[in-house]
Amino acid sequence: MSMLMSAPELRVCGDDYKVTGVAIDAYTSFEYVERYRGRHSWELEIDANHPQARYFTAGRIIHYYAPDTGKIIPLIAKQPSISDGVMTVSGNDYLGDRAEYTILRYGTTTGTGTDSIVDAADTVIRHLIDANIISAADPQNRDPYLRLETQVEPIRGGTVTIDSRYQTLLEQLESAATQGGVGWEAVVVDDETLEWGWGIEIRLRVGTDRTEGNTSDIAPIILSEESGTAKLKSFDDFLGPTVAIVAGDGEGASRIQIVVGDLTATGKDRREIFVDAGSESNPDTLTQKGLEALETSDTTSIEAEYLPSGSFTYGVDFGIGDTITIEMGDYGAYDLPIVVVTLGWTANNATIDLTLGTELKDVVRLIRDVKRTIPAIRV
Repeated sequence: MSMLMSAPELRVCGDDYKVTGVAIDAYTSFEYVERYRGRHSWELEIDANHPQARYFTAGRIIHYYAPDTGKIIPLIAKQPSISDGVMTVSGNDYLGDRAEYTILRYGTTTGTGTDSIVDAADTVIRHLIDANIISAADPQNRDPYLRLETQVEPIRGGTVTIDSRYQTLLEQLESAATQGGVGWEAVVVDDETLEWGWGIEIRLRVGTDRTEGNTSDIAPIILSEESGTAKLKSFDDFLGPTVAIVAGDGEGASRIQIVVGDLTATGKDRREIFVDAGSESNPDTLTQKGLEALETSDTTSIEAEYLPSGSFTYGVDFGIGDTITIEMGDYGAYDLPIVVVTLGWTANNATIDLTLGTELKDVVRLIRDVKRTIPAIRV
């Protein structure tokens, strides 16, 4: 059992966007999946005949009071459905949903038709959101809820290269955050200038190194089954490519081509991947595309249930984005960042599941499961 001893607090917003006095507490289960750099998702079940069920209409804004951080996360109800008297409602966080359905058009009608930027991750992420939503040229694309936190010094995140042309905002935010080693969050803040009294502030998140080898004298976080602080649920260690061959502008022998990665690797250690960068000619951009392809191909993914201990507490001593150590017994120890946190609640149980390293997409997990269970199938 965790800090989720009681049901997480949910409050609905009315058609005027004002938070109503209705606290949703009649649901029988609730799951919230928070991603360090990506769209959050959630799902709950409630008796379809309960009076509170009527609030879960598609498009409804709901305020979720996160029990691990105390922050208020704005949610969107996306898909209510009823079966055998039970209503199941699923959705996403407000910014994640907005970013998924925002096409990047800034800079597409001038110059090269591409919005190219090379800068610190903090600056790039702010630019993408501001240029395409907050200060979008088309007033129909602007969003009265969203604002950016005040930028602080020093500017955070590594240098990233982003070329935007009709991708989704979510895709480019994920790319910039991955390159720059950062994440983001969007939380509800009071705003009396808006008639409904609240807005959504977008903040950069930078994880902390909490491994034994950290150089900041920060107390390390070590999870293991032996110490009773974790229960291993899954482990995937995929040996990916070590070298990326990136091709850009040009045709045939005149096409620009660079090689990035472990340039000293030979024999079985040299595993190549091809990246088609289209008409790109900027060497920095080509390099970034190659490095990003390598980073997302070579994956270690560990899923474990966090078991509270007296030594440290999730949400207080460590959190999403932090790099911690997880000991795997005979399989060794891994220093990996927490990239996904799944909070689950039912009337009889509450859990915190951590995904460290890389979140495996459903299709990747399915392919690997098929190959394990039916070896004769070549996938």
